[in-house]
Amino acid sequence: MQLARQVAEEQRLNLTEERVAFGAAVAAQTEDLDLAKRLHSEVQVYGKGKISPELSRIIMEGAGEILGQTPRPLAATSELAQLLVEACTASKPTLAERSQLLDQSALLSRRPVAPAATPLKVAIIGAGVSGIAAAHDLRKAGHEITLFERLSAVSGAWNQNRYPGCGVDTPSYVYSFSWAQKPDWTRYFVRRTEIDNYINQVADEFGITPFIQFDTEVIKCKQHPTLGWQVTSQTSNSEPVVEDFDILISAVGQLNTAAYPEIPGLGDFRGDLVHTAEWEEDIVYRDKRVAVIGAGASAMQVAPTIAPDVKHLTVFQRQPHWVMPNRQYLAEVGQNETELLRDFPPYLAWKRLVYNWTYGDSVFPALKRTPTWKGKSSDALNPKSAHLRDMMKAHIARELASRPELIPIMTPDYPPYTKRVLLDNQWYQTFLRDNVSLECSTIEKFTKTGITTASGHHELDLIILATGFQASRMLQTFEVENTQGQKLHDLWCQDDARAYLGVTVPSFANFFVMYGPNTNLAFGGSAIIHSEIQSTYILRCLELMQAQGAKAIECRAEACDAYNIEVDERLNTLVWSAARARNWFTNAAGRVTTNSPWSIGEYWQRMEHPQTDDFILYHR
Repeated sequence: MQLARQVAEEQRLNLTEERVAFGAAVAAQTEDLDLAKRLHSEVQVYGKGKISPELSRIIMEGAGEILGQTPRPLAATSELAQLLVEACTASKPTLAERSQLLDQSALLSRRPVAPAATPLKVAIIGAGVSGIAAAHDLRKAGHEITLFERLSAVSGAWNQNRYPGCGVDTPSYVYSFSWAQKPDWTRYFVRRTEIDNYINQVADEFGITPFIQFDTEVIKCKQHPTLGWQVTSQTSNSEPVVEDFDILISAVGQLNTAAYPEIPGLGDFRGDLVHTAEWEEDIVYRDKRVAVIGAGASAMQVAPTIAPDVKHLTVFQRQPHWVMPNRQYLAEVGQNETELLRDFPPYLAWKRLVYNWTYGDSVFPALKRTPTWKGKSSDALNPKSAHLRDMMKAHIARELASRPELIPIMTPDYPPYTKRVLLDNQWYQTFLRDNVSLECSTIEKFTKTGITTASGHHELDLIILATGFQASRMLQTFEVENTQGQKLHDLWCQDDARAYLGVTVPSFANFFVMYGPNTNLAFGGSAIIHSEIQSTYILRCLELMQAQGAKAIECRAEACDAYNIEVDERLNTLVWSAARARNWFTNAAGRVTTNSPWSIGEYWQRMEHPQTDDFILYHR
């Protein structure tokens, strides 16, 4: 296994936590409680991700006899599971958090999916990661599925977003399905093409692709008096097609319709203008005068990517984002690490668990408002929030040491996670280039030749809108109407969507939403993990319905109302309710409609078993 090469790789990219994950894998496979106790003890002594060279040698020697084994599931309540999860996280996750971590690495002992009593005909709108997750689980249970995808291939956002530099800001090992883990990612944070290829490969290998209707736009979904659904769809240059289904699932998510800035003269510009979500392959930026409007996630990726090739780049920043340094973000995975992950699948599972915690629930405490904290300030909410703020401030100061005049205007004055925290894609270094400038004056209007701000006019050849999505206007691309003639858009007042657990809606029986209201992970974590949690919940709702001999299931209005009161109360204790910055998490009235108020572990616990009393079951 070439331990020396492995250690060198760890030191280069600060991957000490991986050695603990490897040790956890060995201990779990061999059910070695003594090894688990020693691993746990040494992490407590030496710190997160750190163990002695002697223990590293023992672990690597013990792995030789178990190469090629599949991961051994554990009971979350077992002493072995508790010790190993605490060692990997250098923390004490709750039972719910521990269960979620194990579950999302396919390491949790749980009952297999039961075959459906009667196969149901299910329509899934959208073939991105949520649609693929639902299709996989429903097919496994024996249901009949049809996926409607308006694009020409699967993967949703990763097919739609093609701008230069597009990629994940979640570790690759977590941004994958628990039932289709991938050992050979080329980077720790892969670019769009690789994740797009992965999702397409998964759809093919798990037999989902033949059930997808590509280039098909769903126009309307109307519920039958029998509580089934009539779905009207259409391909280009064809007549609408109407099909009947028992169950309807929306898997279009929140981020599918581009948001354009409301600035005068947008249509007057005579050069090229493109939104990052609508990027065309023939867009030419080389040797051009280019503007990027926005300083969020898309801008963070596109601006540094194109900067070396443009004549001049101007980034228009309304507010700066907090940006986290990350040594792995631009790094490729070494061959030795990839071989180890291929040879020893349990290591891949435990490595995934480490990343799931590090980029997920370990961050959640930073979101909580702490009114009694003596260090409270306008840019921090609690000690963890202040620690992250100070780390990122120090990073900004280091990166912009040669341009100190940029430091104050690129340093946020609000707490971390008020807006999404970004990973540094050489963002600050980009502004050290002679051909890059930062414009913070308010844009007054677009003109035929460029952009006018309060400080002057910018002559441009290409304008790139990195202005995000209409996230609060959920499911706006098609109409959903129940048996009473009530339309979902009207119920949600266009931008005030609410649902029980973010998944079911009163008066809309046999209808489920994935990546719906208040389910966005705005602090980190993997969207795929949430999709799997929701897909499992939907499947269990159908199991509950069929076990009771019912034909339809619908959440009770009182359950939905009580849940949303709880959601709003929890959100009022988190960073977004004290926002001193504009973000895409709120609707026009200022209510947070997109973000989940729960940690991933809390949400997993709530979604583990549908509560019968919260539903109306309609019998045949």
